[in-house]
Amino acid sequence: MRIWLKSYAPLFLLIFSVMFLWIMQWSSLNLPYFWDEMGVYGKGVQYLLIHGIGILPQSLPPELSRGHPILFYSIHALILKFGVNEFYISHAASLIFSSLCLTVTYLLAQEFLPKILAAMTSCLLVVQSIFLAQSSLVLPEILIALISISSILTFFKGRYTWTILILCIGVMLKESVIITAAFLGLVYFLQILSERRLIKQWKNLLGFTLPLITLLIYLQIQQGHHGWYFFPYHTDILQEGALSGFGEKLQTHLQFILFSQGRRYWSLAILIASASLFLVRERGKLLLIFAFLAVSIGLFSFAFYMDRYLLFIYPLLAIVVVFGVYQISFRNKPLSFLVVLLLCWLSYNQHKTTTFHYDVNLAYKDLLNAHLDAVSAFCQQPTETLSCYANFPINASLEDITLGYISSACREKVSLVPLTEKPSFLLLHAMEAPEGYALLNTFIHQQARIDIYKRI
Repeated sequence: MRIWLKSYAPLFLLIFSVMFLWIMQWSSLNLPYFWDEMGVYGKGVQYLLIHGIGILPQSLPPELSRGHPILFYSIHALILKFGVNEFYISHAASLIFSSLCLTVTYLLAQEFLPKILAAMTSCLLVVQSIFLAQSSLVLPEILIALISISSILTFFKGRYTWTILILCIGVMLKESVIITAAFLGLVYFLQILSERRLIKQWKNLLGFTLPLITLLIYLQIQQGHHGWYFFPYHTDILQEGALSGFGEKLQTHLQFILFSQGRRYWSLAILIASASLFLVRERGKLLLIFAFLAVSIGLFSFAFYMDRYLLFIYPLLAIVVVFGVYQISFRNKPLSFLVVLLLCWLSYNQHKTTTFHYDVNLAYKDLLNAHLDAVSAFCQQPTETLSCYANFPINASLEDITLGYISSACREKVSLVPLTEKPSFLLLHAMEAPEGYALLNTFIHQQARIDIYKRI
């Protein structure tokens, strides 16, 4: 019995982490789209459902694609088209991708750790607030994380054809996956160069250019159709703040990654892991992980800052942290298990104290539920027409019934107008009403608040 438990304990832990994910996010399945889902991704999915699913730039207006490849939109649209066009289907698909991410993290962690601690890596990942928050949203970051760690796993296993195929799919989800493709291609080139196998392995080396070629073909089609390679809004931001804001964004990234959401002790474990690089047999692969983390954080510090953009490094960070704990515990598995369990508790405990911070923690549900209540109450106002001003994200929900907040009957009587036209009602999130309006109702969920005002 003892041997049986020892053999299956890692599998039980992995299953537990997946079950924990679904239990924590079960209430999110029926929720409507939120924030960037409303403005871009979810709205883009609904557009493809109505106008036809495709993977080329012309299939989606640039204000919805934002110049990104549209395979992500198409995957979710296809899921909805052959299922039921309900939010729980789309959010459940995201949870399935997140479950796969936990599973691949476990498989990748086995390259560095005993199976029981590899399973604890998945447990450490699943309690991160940013991972939980993103796990059911119709946003590409979870899929990008799955693609990145899957490509690294197959690369370590020497299955280069699979690595290349995965990366080709990845760059069609979002062009930022080219960072992973370029990194692994460069590592492979240096590897075969040092082993003097450059001529023998030229086919595999050439294969590592396919993700770049795939992306370039897509961008060339985009240029021919829209007249630009990258969305002008994004290029303007990059030109204005790439170099000038690098230091500040790097500091913000590191602060959030290493100290926020119960991760204040991660830096110590990472330091121990880096100090042991030349003392362990896993040093080659571990060095590549460290290099990839450094490159990713550095490059994303040039780009427009969003915490979720670096979600794909969290599985690797979790592996490094557990590996560091394993080293500092003198490779004592029971002691390492207990320390990682403590780190899991520290992160999990943050869910009870988090305030709304966009889409990096579960407090987004509080704003979303307050939003639902406010729109429902607004639609029940006893007037034939509802002249209204609302700020984002409320205005988006009042414009489009496919986003899940407003009925078609209510939409017909709602007229959204600028604040300068002095509408009859205001629906405001984190915004003060101007003079001439009285507070009609307030909807609060935890620390999230939406106010309805009526013109005096």
